Amino acid sequence: MTQRSRLLPLLFCIGLIIVVVVGISLAASSSPAITIKWSTATELDTAGFNLYRAESDQGPYTRLNTELIPASPDPLVGGSYVFTDTHVVAGQTYFYQLEDIDTSGAANRHETVQATAESNLSLYAALSAAALIVIIGAVALIGQKR
Repeated sequence: MTQRSRLLPLLFCIGLIIVVVVGISLAASSSPAITIKWSTATELDTAGFNLYRAESDQGPYTRLNTELIPASPDPLVGGSYVFTDTHVVAGQTYFYQLEDIDTSGAANRHETVQATAESNLSLYAALSAAALIVIIGAVALIGQKR
C-alpha cells in the first residue's frame, strides 16, 4: 500500500469529522436569535429598562422583558446590558425600542433600531462543502497515482 493510498481513509475521516462536529455545534445553537446590547455612562435616578419589539417600525411594539431590567448598582458609572431575543424567525427583520424608567416612574423611549435574525444553516452548508472538497481531493490524489 502506497503512502498516498493510506492518505485516503485519513482525509475521508477528517472530512467526516468536520461535518459531524459542525453539525452538532450548530444543532445545539440552531435557533435564530438577536442580541441587543446597550450601555450607559451614568444612570442617575434610573430604576431600570424595558425592551420592546415590533415587526414594523410603526409598531405595534410588545414588551419583551417580564420584569424591569434593573439599573446599574452604581449610578455614577452606568452599566452594560445584553438581552437575547430568542423568539425570532430566521430572515425576519425586527424593530426594537429601549425604554428607561426613572425612579419616579416616568418612561423615556429611545430611537428605534432594527435587526434581522440570522440562520446558522448557511454556515453548516459552507463547512459541509469544504469537507466534501477535502474528500474529493483525496480521491483525486489517489486516482492520479494509479
